[in-house]
Amino acid sequence: MTIRIPKNLNLSELISQNEHLLMQFGYKNDSRLKDKIAYLCYAIHCSAASHRDWLDNYLEGKELQRPSYPLNAELLRSIITDYKKVKDLSVDLGIIKVSASYETGKTAKKFQFTDTYYGTGYKQYTLNSFVLIKNLKQSYCVKAELEDFNKSHFLRKYWKSGGLTIDIDAAMGWIKKTQQKEIGGLKILDVETLETRIKNINEKYDLHRTSVLRIYNCKGDDYLFCRDSFGQRIYTHLTNLKKELRQFVTYQNETLVSIDLKNSQPYLLLGLFNRSLWEDEKIKKNIIQIKNRKYRKEDEKKIKIEEEIDRICISIMLLERVKNQASKGFEFENFVQLVTSGKIYEYLMEKLGNKYEHFNDRQEVKKEFLRLMYYNNKQRWLPTYTTTRDIENLFPSITKAFDLIKEDGYKNLPLILQSLERYLIIDVICKRIHSIDSKISLFCIHDSIVTTEKYQLLVETIMTEELTKAIGHKPTMSLEKWQQNNPLAIAA
Repeated sequence: MTIRIPKNLNLSELISQNEHLLMQFGYKNDSRLKDKIAYLCYAIHCSAASHRDWLDNYLEGKELQRPSYPLNAELLRSIITDYKKVKDLSVDLGIIKVSASYETGKTAKKFQFTDTYYGTGYKQYTLNSFVLIKNLKQSYCVKAELEDFNKSHFLRKYWKSGGLTIDIDAAMGWIKKTQQKEIGGLKILDVETLETRIKNINEKYDLHRTSVLRIYNCKGDDYLFCRDSFGQRIYTHLTNLKKELRQFVTYQNETLVSIDLKNSQPYLLLGLFNRSLWEDEKIKKNIIQIKNRKYRKEDEKKIKIEEEIDRICISIMLLERVKNQASKGFEFENFVQLVTSGKIYEYLMEKLGNKYEHFNDRQEVKKEFLRLMYYNNKQRWLPTYTTTRDIENLFPSITKAFDLIKEDGYKNLPLILQSLERYLIIDVICKRIHSIDSKISLFCIHDSIVTTEKYQLLVETIMTEELTKAIGHKPTMSLEKWQQNNPLAIAA
């Protein structure tokens, strides 16, 4: 089995030079130890690829420190049985660093490569340890094998088939060309700053290479198909693939098309004002997924969860009053029109573009609006939320609804919206399409469904029907054809 580790990491040499450290940890200099350290490095690299936007924020100056990345310790212990010792040894060997800020049961430890091994590129490394490979195969996607997750198993077969492929030469060529262009465009800086910038750029594009290789190597059961514990969103190797690299992906040599729900989060927000949606018992069971809490007794846990579900549902029912109040001044109708037409972000650009320079960029406006929905509203008076308050002033009654849902926890709103998105896309729309014709290829990237060209119209029609039925308003869809040298994006 082949993985990727930092290009300048010579494990044989490093371990031989530090045998005194091995003795302290009770290890011998053998290939099994090297495989364990190598896999830990690969896990950090894969986590970085999954959180690629963290590095982007750092490169754009939005974060002051180079990002560290979380690892699933429970999963790693099932692969590397002596995971803690291997982790500590890797730190002492100067390969990785572990973040100091860590709270047991609240935050995950975060990892990053030391400066010596950061931004140097990556090389192929072949795992030889039979036990490690066996544990890895048994543990891969183990988090997806939850009892109530089997209902989505029909989407797995498209990954198992091996039909999803990527033109690796073209994809790698695009990455190399774009990387060279970005490095060539750097302004004249002092040597130290220039070297740091080049390292950061190299790291960014190496994460893209890993995303490409993960799709290229998808065969049999060697694929990612799992969900998070928050909004129950499904994650696959397509989830974190850079948008510009999608043009190189095909399914059984057929061109793929993604059907995207435009302005998805604001659109799903309209569903909170649709009383009939929340009167459905399935909403309580399938949409409002409360994060697991540790209770001593199972019965107590069940009661606590049911109480919180009921409380959130009652809050949502109260939104009817907010809707009626907003309707008097046409605020609600205006908001609905902007969202369903797919122009909510353009509206904000028009209203606030003169006041904030970054509001002339649609992607930045989208981030600001999502921050309004997801931020801790009890901290709204902090200077960092100046733009957020200005957006609130444009839709005072609507944002009052946000406060209502966040009353006992600001994470309730994103929790509900992500769960609603997953429920409608996976459990309603994909399930219906699959029941019509199980041969229709379906891949999901959160709020979009990817299929082959010949099924595009059918998928788009069913998406529109089911979303309109659930939310109460017809959505705006956008189509993107995954075709080399001919990226096609049209409004439906």
